[in-house]
Amino acid sequence: MSAAHLPVTKFVATGNDFIFVDARLPLEGAFARVSRDELSRKLSDRHQGVGADGVVFVMQDTQGLKWDFFNNDGSP
Repeated sequence: MSAAHLPVTKFVATGNDFIFVDARLPLEGAFARVSRDELSRKLSDRHQGVGADGVVFVMQDTQGLKWDFFNNDGSP
């Protein structure tokens, strides 16, 4: 069984930190089985996740790139 990978980058500036998820490709494994709000809560957890103020999912659109933002509590 191969491990699923989640392409992320964490940015920190002026007291805030955000996780950017490259969602241009389908999410794999366990990451594909949870909603974005739940994934945002889990990734943002400072004790059991990466830790962040929020998560940004970057996607491809016909006009270029677009994004969905979720706060660390999972709210959009």
